[in-house]
Amino acid sequence: MNATPSQRRRGALAQQRGLAMEGRAAHIMQQAGWQVLAQRLRPAGRQAGEIDLLLTSPTTLVALEVKARPTLEGAAHALRPGQLRRLHSALGVVLAQHPEWVRPEARLDCMIFDAQGRHLHLANIYQPDF
Repeated sequence: MNATPSQRRRGALAQQRGLAMEGRAAHIMQQAGWQVLAQRLRPAGRQAGEIDLLLTSPTTLVALEVKARPTLEGAAHALRPGQLRRLHSALGVVLAQHPEWVRPEARLDCMIFDAQGRHLHLANIYQPDF
């Protein structure tokens, strides 16, 4: 089924907003001392999730999911268990493909934004064994 012009416009606007929020999240994390390794990283050859931002410190690798909704509460609830499993799978594939990125700790974090531009960094939202 083909998308209507209106649906395509909404999709394009959502993608632009997503990129803008990911850029803002990257800036916030860099100001906190994190290094950005990749943005919108989709591991090859797998049906794993896309990692919005992959960040590193000397001891920690973080796959950061970015969510923006009208409220912080809405953004926090936008991350579903199935998506967490796909992100976990994606991070595992990325670590296998890039052993140079392995750190003693790997975790999944989320940065949420509301319509007023407020943000909250939720660390360690899902941390399986790697």
